[in-house]
Amino acid sequence: IITAAHCVYDDIGKAFATNFMFIPHQDDRGFDESDYNCNNDKYGCWIPSHAVVDRLWSSKTWDDNIFHDYAFLVVPNVGSH
Repeated sequence: IITAAHCVYDDIGKAFATNFMFIPHQDDRGFDESDYNCNNDKYGCWIPSHAVVDRLWSSKTWDDNIFHDYAFLVVPNVGSH
């Protein structure tokens, strides 16, 4: 899964986020926010095992790292699709 680095890594506190999930094709029922119910989403919820960010994101701070604001979420095969 590709996302923004600022969503998974705090470049000031130098720490990865914890306790997050990815909900592909989320059905938000028109409210533009999660209802936290994985059962009503076509593909369920995926829990990443870890995230990877570019070293140039994690070693610098905003806005010196803006061009490296991307991350990869690694999702185990079991329960991910």
